[in-house]
Amino acid sequence: MWDEECNHHLFTDQALTLTQPLLDVIASFGLEMLLPAATPTLQASGTKNFTRPDNVFGSDSLECRLTSCDVTPELRPPKTDHFPISTSIDVSVHHEESERCHNFRNVDWPEFRHTLQEQLASAHAPTREIQSMEDFNSILTSVMQAVEYTIDVHVPVSTPTPYTK
Repeated sequence: MWDEECNHHLFTDQALTLTQPLLDVIASFGLEMLLPAATPTLQASGTKNFTRPDNVFGSDSLECRLTSCDVTPELRPPKTDHFPISTSIDVSVHHEESERCHNFRNVDWPEFRHTLQEQLASAHAPTREIQSMEDFNSILTSVMQAVEYTIDVHVPVSTPTPYTK
């Protein structure tokens, strides 16, 4: 809670100037606070007041792998005032399936061209100039279907090994 008498010194020109480099680094790297808000990280030895001088920052790519970040007061060693902060991050490696792709190096190109010409001839070729967007989209769809059919028929599919770059 804000108390003007106790906290006014935090926003002096000197205090703001001293904290600006830290704020610039946090902003430039897109860091986020990982420790939940209002979590005390220190219990003063003399007054037993709880405060939060310790913070944990992480990038958004780290934040999405974060499983937990919290203080563990029960693990605090004797005669210390800071609470240990336990952070767990999921670092498991996710296996991605290799994407199958067409191998255009092993194509019989004369056969490919022959099939493509047949498919384009059977497609509804425009007999007049294209007049509207609907005409254009219809012809585009026919041409794309002819190309895709020809690729499916004549271009072998290969699965890259997991060791390829």
